[in-house]
Amino acid sequence: MAKKALKILEYIALLGIAGLLIWLALRGIDWKVFVENLHTVKWWGVGLSALACVIAIAIRAERWKDMLLPLDPSTKRITVWDASNVGSLSYLAIPGSGEFVRCAGVTTKLATYDKVFGTTIMERTWDVVMVIVVTVLAVIFKNDEIGSFMRESVLKPAAGRMTTQLWVILGAAVVAIGVFIYLIFKLRDRSKFFGKLAGWMVGILDGFKTFGAISHKWRFMVYTLGIWFFYVAMCQCVFWAMPELGGLTFGDALFISAIGNVASLIPVPGGMGAYHYIIALAMSQIYGFGWETGILFATLTHESRSLMLVVLGAVSSVNMSLTRKRAASTAN
Repeated sequence: MAKKALKILEYIALLGIAGLLIWLALRGIDWKVFVENLHTVKWWGVGLSALACVIAIAIRAERWKDMLLPLDPSTKRITVWDASNVGSLSYLAIPGSGEFVRCAGVTTKLATYDKVFGTTIMERTWDVVMVIVVTVLAVIFKNDEIGSFMRESVLKPAAGRMTTQLWVILGAAVVAIGVFIYLIFKLRDRSKFFGKLAGWMVGILDGFKTFGAISHKWRFMVYTLGIWFFYVAMCQCVFWAMPELGGLTFGDALFISAIGNVASLIPVPGGMGAYHYIIALAMSQIYGFGWETGILFATLTHESRSLMLVVLGAVSSVNMSLTRKRAASTAN
């Protein structure tokens, strides 16, 4: 009961943060201007953005399947696709839950949960690399603008919060984690609890190492580049959908995508509020667009993606349920 109560309180707190960010994003909007801008939207551009989202999701699922095959050669494409979509649906409701949910959807006797979880860590490692690449490219394309924005809106506020005490706490936390991991392996033969933890960590490492067992590493790299190309293309398509933003280039889409990644660091359901505020701030401070334009762009981009995740997640949930029922009836 206590754990459940804490989870409920945590979720309420996250919703509160999301609500605050939404309020900050919407408080200065001239709704008459917002509606006027909405009437000028070319919806075919929004549709293309949603299509780019689906393609990115499909490529990501295909890349994950390639990582799972060394663990279990019988892994099916549809199973990975459904698990990925259900995980994304879960993420929209509960921050951080998507990885755990999608791992459960593909777990088998050969691909145990800990090993599968290890593959997601490897995936996220490559995602971090691509975030860095996208950010560097954005700096190259928009050097002066992004430099000013990062200094005034990101680095200075962050520096004001990064006190000596905070660095000491972070350092102590890293040391504590290192000591705990050492104790886990040191005591694994003396304690069942530590033995299970050590086994789970070894399983994660096995999953992480599946990258070395992938038969076509070049395909993995192509998939990774493709995923992030279509992520950036989502922004470009919404530029085309809004006449006011029609003059922005793919380099600008790179920059906006890089800034949007900052929102993913804020643990609110589906990035709700955080993405809208950060994007509107960037578009107003760097490009000089009205706040209403920035919010409309963020809304079209974020909500079209969220809608696709909901639809795909719902369909995959039904498909997974039917698959389980068929498997159970066959077993009986």
